[in-house]
Amino acid sequence: MIFRFSLLCALLLSFSTAVELPSGIEEPSGDVVTERVVQARTEVSVLCYHDFSETLSATEMRIKGDVFSQQMQQLADSGVNVISLSDFVEWKKGQKQLPAQNVLITIDDGWRSVYEVAFPILKKHKFPFALGLYTDFIDSGGKTLRKSMLNEMRRSGMEIACHSATHPLPSVVKKARNAGEETYQSFLNAEFADSKKELDTMFGIDTPVYVYPGGFYLQDMFPIIRNSGMSYAFTVKPGKITLESENLELPRYVVLGTTNRLFEEALKFSSPSKVAVKTLLHPVKPAQGTSTVERQPWIGIDLSAVKNLDRDSVFMRVSGFGKVKAKFIKETNRFEWQAKRTLRLPSYKVMVQWKEKGKSKYESPVNWEFFIDHKAEYIDLVKPD
Repeated sequence: MIFRFSLLCALLLSFSTAVELPSGIEEPSGDVVTERVVQARTEVSVLCYHDFSETLSATEMRIKGDVFSQQMQQLADSGVNVISLSDFVEWKKGQKQLPAQNVLITIDDGWRSVYEVAFPILKKHKFPFALGLYTDFIDSGGKTLRKSMLNEMRRSGMEIACHSATHPLPSVVKKARNAGEETYQSFLNAEFADSKKELDTMFGIDTPVYVYPGGFYLQDMFPIIRNSGMSYAFTVKPGKITLESENLELPRYVVLGTTNRLFEEALKFSSPSKVAVKTLLHPVKPAQGTSTVERQPWIGIDLSAVKNLDRDSVFMRVSGFGKVKAKFIKETNRFEWQAKRTLRLPSYKVMVQWKEKGKSKYESPVNWEFFIDHKAEYIDLVKPD
């Protein structure tokens, strides 16, 4: 199977734009009533590795041992919380709380190099990890993991996820699907249900997690996954996981042996562990201190509570755009503006200010900041038929 991954979006450095105020406007503290510190939204980056080597050249699916060691040291130094697969499942079920920034380490297939190269490094840092195994590969000789190795790693906290029976290529899946419903269902049962049963029996577990071989999946696989007793499935689409993420389409960052870019991207989170949230007199959107996935959002403020508002005096400034052509929405009395180009910065600051009728001085400005949740984009990269 040939993988070709491309990181399509890069975050620019955040910056503040100086606001040039019109004549007669002072720069007071703004329309803030209180400020409180709240827990930021929890995010999980899932790292995905495959093969390791101390001597062989790096490939997309094989990473050098010294590079992996450097990455794990960087992860340790970052202070990001490293969680187990069980932690992840409990959090997704709503049974466990996690800090804002988390990493889950996963390794696919079952190469012996996991035990020989990766395991000592992970054990040194006391990092839990999960191994996605396809059953035909276990203890099959050559460079595959033996059961004794797997059991040793399990005693140190390694957990197991189901990775199919035969690791079928997309062309094999499509061929079974095109052969008719009976053949297709038999194929799915063997790859999903039977492989899970074999793993559960072999290791005395009840794994709730499936890992799509090569990241390839079809939505008609979802019922068989659930009926097999699994509730979570990982793809190879890079991105952060939140509580709202679809349980059977969970993203992962596949760390390639030939570049460090996706590893670095995985360690970038949209918010710090704690954020200060300002409570404003006038409702704004996007709300102060929140993130939005919209790349061309409506930005606005509700001024319906302002008495004797001089509508002609109201203006809005947005960092990176300066003074924008915002307008009142008649039905809602909101003063709003929609970005006409994609917002690419991590965060944007907004200022709105106005006069009351009959007054020459502007009222205190309303200032707020919101964040852009840059969902990682991807190309679905599997070998074509």
